[in-house]
Amino acid sequence: MKRWVPLFIAVAAVSVVLPRTTFAQSATAGISLQWANCFGGAGALTSKNFACNISNGAEVMYVSFVPPGGMTELVGFSCVIDVHTDQSALPPWWDITPIGGAGNCRATSTISGNFGFTGGPFDCMDPWSGQASGGTSSNFLQVNGDPTRVRINSVCAVALTSAIIPDSTQQYYGASVSVNHSKTTGAGLCAGCNFGACIRLNDVRLSQTLAGGGDLYFTSTSPTLPGSVQQIFWNTDPAAPTCTFTPTRKETWGQIKSLYR
Repeated sequence: MKRWVPLFIAVAAVSVVLPRTTFAQSATAGISLQWANCFGGAGALTSKNFACNISNGAEVMYVSFVPPGGMTELVGFSCVIDVHTDQSALPPWWDITPIGGAGNCRATSTISGNFGFTGGPFDCMDPWSGQASGGTSSNFLQVNGDPTRVRINSVCAVALTSAIIPDSTQQYYGASVSVNHSKTTGAGLCAGCNFGACIRLNDVRLSQTLAGGGDLYFTSTSPTLPGSVQQIFWNTDPAAPTCTFTPTRKETWGQIKSLYR
């Protein structure tokens, strides 16, 4: 059974964002996912190989986006990331969920989201200027009976008075998601860090006010960022990964919302 863990949203402005969401068609807009930085930034990686030999520190994923032209009052951002492992069941190390999953081995404080980039990196633009508040959570997900996935959700917003007019020629940071190394080694370790995983940025939603025209929903990379990707890898060869994602099909917004119920 699919379960949804409600996200913490600290900004009241979210409640006045239009519920209407449209699939955005644009010659420039799109989304990207990378390790260590936004796409094209210093140190950005598509593949991460971790020796699984320490329990301190973290690996950080960066979600970025190129907005379409015509946005006038951007106030919020959300994204959905799926982790698909190469095992027949979700390994305990990837059990980062408060409910469901393989026993909740790493459920406590394993992932965290950040929406402020005033302290860097600086290779993409910070749309929020440090003013966004939000949260990141995860839930065990079975798609067509697949027990090998976990889903990460991030959402943030700014006050209406801080709405921005984004530049459609720029790439922006949306969120960074840290996956820490806790319980990788030593007593009480959670096995399975060394197994391969594919991590896919399924979608990004940019929220506008009523005056701005409503929310826009993105499911593909930007044509203006050739080489950018929505899928990154963990301890597997990206040229011949041991994990895969079934190609996504276009769905209605009603079908997409059903995933969160």
